[in-house]
Formats: sequence, C-alpha cells, structure tokens
Amino acid sequence: MNIVLLSGFRIFPTSTGGHIRTASIARALARMGYRVLIYSLAGRQDDYSIGSVFGRGFRIDALETNLSEESNLGWVTGCCKPALGALVSRAPGSTH
Repeated sequence: MNIVLLSGFRIFPTSTGGHIRTASIARALARMGYRVLIYSLAGRQDDYSIGSVFGRGFRIDALETNLSEESNLGWVTGCCKPALGALVSRAPGSTH
C-alpha cells in the first residue's frame, strides 16, 4: 500500500518538533511495510539558490527503505514562501 503525507515544507533533515513528529510517523509506517512518500509543497531556503531555481523544479530524496521525500522547488513557490509565512504569523489565533 502507498501512503502520501502532504507537508507545507521539507521535513528532512528534521529541525523542529513538528518535523520530528512527522518524520517519526513516516518512518514507523515505512518500517511496517508501507511505501511512504512525503510530498513537500516548498523546500528550505538553501534549496532556492540561483543555480537550483533554473534547474529542476523538484527534489527527490530516498531516505530509507520504503520512505522518500519529494519537494516542490518551483520558483513561484520559493518567491511566495516569505509572504505566506508573514500572512500565517499574522492570522488570528496564530501562536507565532
């Protein structure tokens, strides 16, 4: 069985508690025999260097058996990421 986890940002390598939790769930499912793909809508800041912006619009990392992560690195997503982060942090009820 295939499972897709949808994430706003690239999970691996983990850097926050939310990333650690998502990574742990994905690893547990993969170890149970499921094929797990984490699809990230945006990469991290380092993924949007000048050379990579004009290259492929995605990044695929095979992390371990049955577990991989694909990140969308389109230039539109990279340009909008700071603006979206600012909007989310100002949203009513936001904890940021």
